[in-house]
Amino acid sequence: MYKLLYSLLIIVFTLSLFACDEAPQPDLRQAVVEAFAQDTIALKVMSYDFLSLLEARRFDELDRQLIELQKNYEQGANEWAVLESFLIFNTNKEHYLTYFDEWVDHSDGRWTSRLARGSHHVALAWKKRGAKFINKTSQEQIDNMSHHFSLAKQDINAALAKTPRAIVGYKMLHQIANGMGEDEDKLKITKTALKVAPHSYYLRWQHISGLQPKWGGSIQQIRKFARDAQKSRQQNPRLYALLGYEHAVKGDQVERKKQFEKAIEHYTTALKYAPVGGWLRDRAYCYKKLNRFDEQTRDLNALLEISPDDADLLGRRGYAYVRKGHYPSAIADFERALELDAQLGYVSNNLGWIYYTQGDNKKAAGYFDKTLVHDPNNIYALTYCGITNARLALLDKAESCLLHALEVEPENADVWRNYGEVLHMQDNPKHLDALASYLKYADRKKEREMFNKIKKYLAEQNYPLLLPGSSTTRKSGEK
Repeated sequence: MYKLLYSLLIIVFTLSLFACDEAPQPDLRQAVVEAFAQDTIALKVMSYDFLSLLEARRFDELDRQLIELQKNYEQGANEWAVLESFLIFNTNKEHYLTYFDEWVDHSDGRWTSRLARGSHHVALAWKKRGAKFINKTSQEQIDNMSHHFSLAKQDINAALAKTPRAIVGYKMLHQIANGMGEDEDKLKITKTALKVAPHSYYLRWQHISGLQPKWGGSIQQIRKFARDAQKSRQQNPRLYALLGYEHAVKGDQVERKKQFEKAIEHYTTALKYAPVGGWLRDRAYCYKKLNRFDEQTRDLNALLEISPDDADLLGRRGYAYVRKGHYPSAIADFERALELDAQLGYVSNNLGWIYYTQGDNKKAAGYFDKTLVHDPNNIYALTYCGITNARLALLDKAESCLLHALEVEPENADVWRNYGEVLHMQDNPKHLDALASYLKYADRKKEREMFNKIKKYLAEQNYPLLLPGSSTTRKSGEK
């Protein structure tokens, strides 16, 4: 009896130890910070012209540089550099496949070309699948994804057979296993990878991301994996960051439920272990949703210290500046973001909105045009293209933009109202029909003053109104 009680106490004590969190330790976090700084330096000194070399068909030079990076890694250089070098080929632009095929033929199937082509097939697989949930993804999309994943695995396994320490291959195999929901394969891949790279942080990071509950894992699995990894912490201080992963996952779970305050608490706990960029970005998003723009800006500043040329981060900080009324700072961030990535529509829309509110309709219209070059159905840009061009007396273009907007969203009350105003400026009697459509789709409660004003105007014009008993909430683009 006593032996049984003693055994039960031991089990309870062991489980309680397992359930307890290891309290964050500032000195261990600082070691992670310094290690991450080394990764940043390693990325800055490496070459990023691999796609240019590929397009120029300089296959021998590609092989030379990639083999040198792998050799440096095997001699103790930074693992992040060699991982990132091959992930540059993770492009989903299909015309690159011809270049990769030529490279494989030219090099007689050398491991470098096979890994690079495998990375490309992984990107194509995700493109073919699409970004929607599985219940909204067709069987054809899934089959196309599986086809490219299969081709990728052939290339990656062939490369690893020749160069087993090419760690990027294991990272890509893990991505494929995640995509296909192959849990047993994930564990097998990780075990094999850690035999050749026993102290790797980034390969462990790839594995732990697949342990999230949304991928079929659990918080308990994450916690155990992170704690097991601490055995190699002396050799690789980055591994301490893994202890924060479960807290970040908890943050993501409540964030999805729109419980942003709780999410911030979890992300803040995670960040006490390591300044992981994704966690900072997620917390910044939660601050934005709560209109806490000073704190959002603080997190974005920290991220931009690491990645000063990240166009999306600059755009996000610019938006925070807009909400704080710091327009010169917002304009500087937005313009720099567009220099880095001209396709960021929300950035050009924000610049257009700033100049529109300042009365510079010509400049505003120019930025809305920039959005429409890359996103011709952007409803926000189309609407303000109509508004700003109307103010510039360019009525034909204003009408064209608003008609296009109505093709995209035929029940958008804002667009109908602005379209009606443009037609009225042209003395077109059809403006009455457009304003009647505004009344049909407008939210009467939210737009009571405008609704009643237009209703009164139409009555004065003896326009017959047959308003529905219910109203539709209008849609509008985010500034």
